[in-house]
Amino acid sequence: MRAVSIVLFVALGNGSAAAADQGKLALVVGNQAYQHLPRLANPGNDARGVADALRRLGFEVTLLTDVNTDVFNVVLQAFAAQAKDAKSVVFYYSGHAFQMDGQNQLVPVAANPDVNGDVTGQTWQLDDIISQLQSANAQTLIFLDACRTSPIAGRAGRSDGLAQMQTRAGTFISFATRPGAVSFDRGSTTGNSPYTAALLNHMEQQGLSISDLMIKVRNDVEAATGGQQTPWDQSSLRAQFFFKPGPASAPLPVFETVQSDTSISPPPGTATTAAPDQAAPDLTSPEQVAALEPPKPGPVIQRVEAQDQSKIEGGAETRSAPKAVTAPVLAPVVAAPVPALQLLPDDLASVMQTELKRVGCYSMPVDGDWGNGSRSALSTYLEKAGLEVGAELEPTAEYYHSLLKAPEGVCPPVVARATPQRSRNKPVVRRQETTRRSAAPKAAAAAPAPAPHKTKCTFLVVAIVCK
Repeated sequence: MRAVSIVLFVALGNGSAAAADQGKLALVVGNQAYQHLPRLANPGNDARGVADALRRLGFEVTLLTDVNTDVFNVVLQAFAAQAKDAKSVVFYYSGHAFQMDGQNQLVPVAANPDVNGDVTGQTWQLDDIISQLQSANAQTLIFLDACRTSPIAGRAGRSDGLAQMQTRAGTFISFATRPGAVSFDRGSTTGNSPYTAALLNHMEQQGLSISDLMIKVRNDVEAATGGQQTPWDQSSLRAQFFFKPGPASAPLPVFETVQSDTSISPPPGTATTAAPDQAAPDLTSPEQVAALEPPKPGPVIQRVEAQDQSKIEGGAETRSAPKAVTAPVLAPVVAAPVPALQLLPDDLASVMQTELKRVGCYSMPVDGDWGNGSRSALSTYLEKAGLEVGAELEPTAEYYHSLLKAPEGVCPPVVARATPQRSRNKPVVRRQETTRRSAAPKAAAAAPAPAPHKTKCTFLVVAIVCK
């Protein structure tokens, strides 16, 4: 039997201090030398390249190549125990995989589908792997370069490519191509698959979010394959993820103008007395102070002395002592921090469920579990609001900000009309009321209406003749 090479790097306390403090773990698997299935060209190089990049990004990496089920299960169990306390967990797989009855299966190198016709019993179910790696506080990211032609063609229930998955909140999954499609295994100039080559080309770029990263990967892969392969991803992350976050911006200084009541003497050699024939202006009013030339940045103090007009007392000219007037002082104050960019809430699914309930489109419990009911409510909201209903109905920043701006009652509630219950006494009362009410108009009609008053006008002509 041919020996299977296994490369295993597990950091269980002897890893870098920076990685341990950050709680960043990665499990990388590349299966290439299959014993009973067609061999692949790139998974070994793909796995090693991704493992090296993740180490440079501060991850503690466990790397497995050409691994069988026994070894994988042991390593997965130990890795899952570490992942419970991690903040970021990455799982990367390159190798054979297929979907059977809607379930994605990863294939170990020793799998032999011809033995007793057993297929799924020799493979690793992807749903089970992800469930072991997820935790309440960690962001779990899955990268699958495994959407190749099914290695068990002709079996009932099997389909090419991989199926779209339903996962809990806090999970991101990236497929090498869209669900149900087949990716390419031919290598690029770097010896990697088109998907992994694009991933390695951008994942170490500083300040690039996971969403922007996958856009760049998608564009590169489509360009490399002539549009025949389009990477796909689905996300239920509660916050944006960065492999290499950008530097934090420093707060800007803030200055304000304050009024000083203290008179400060000018530096030596500075003239402080106005000319005898010209009195200095009174700068105590705010309007006159505002007319002055703005001072230069920094603490600036100006002092102006005013002189009273000359007074003639007993034929002698006397002058009063100069009065000191202080101009506004521009003093530095403690810089207020610049408001941080608005981030998405940690529990984005629960917040969006709450907003959907507020606008009347969601009637189920707010539990943070983004399922078919939540997607249906989001679809209803988009239709009622006149917005485009996309293929992905997952919690995103675009949908979240749209819901925040939406008024209440976007989805009007359906109110069922209650059938009034008949009462034996009510009809009699109503007839009596009707009789009484109808009697009043008849009594009023019996009174004769007053005859209209006619006004008669008589014209008299009086002529007065004077002789």
